[in-house]
Amino acid sequence: MQEIENKLTDSLTKEAQTKVNNAHHEMKNHQRLIESFTDEHAQDGSPLTMLFDPSMPGLVEDSDLSLQQHDMTGSSKNTDISEQTQTLSAHRSFYDLLRGQAQYIEDMSRELEEAKRAITEHKLVDRAKLILMQQFQLNENDAYRKLQKQAMNEHKKLTDIAATVVEISNRANQR
Repeated sequence: MQEIENKLTDSLTKEAQTKVNNAHHEMKNHQRLIESFTDEHAQDGSPLTMLFDPSMPGLVEDSDLSLQQHDMTGSSKNTDISEQTQTLSAHRSFYDLLRGQAQYIEDMSRELEEAKRAITEHKLVDRAKLILMQQFQLNENDAYRKLQKQAMNEHKKLTDIAATVVEISNRANQR
């Protein structure tokens, strides 16, 4: 049993080390891409330069950050990562801001569409009630109950019945 545990431990350790190495490699690639982007836009004075400028307040993390990294042998070393994270922090902050704003706009758009739909449906039901009130000399409550009863009898939505009433009325008025 001890031998199996040792093999599993060795296997997991190797796999973890591979993943850590891949993550470091990926981080270096991202850092190179960000640096090339920063260098590319730093000279042209474009508005994007402002977004990645470390002197802009709020875009970069504190400069006295340090990270405790543990290697696979269990020893720890302090690595000052403030230089590495400044560009990443600006990029991440801007990306998070954009993502948050896009989500907010999408949510507001969805709410707006739902509100528009609800208002349209309400107007349609009110118009159908008015037609029924005029045709059958009903009060508003009776007209609404008549629409509800018809919707239940036909297993349809109230708005579908209201649309049918309005459509039939429009056809009758066109003749």
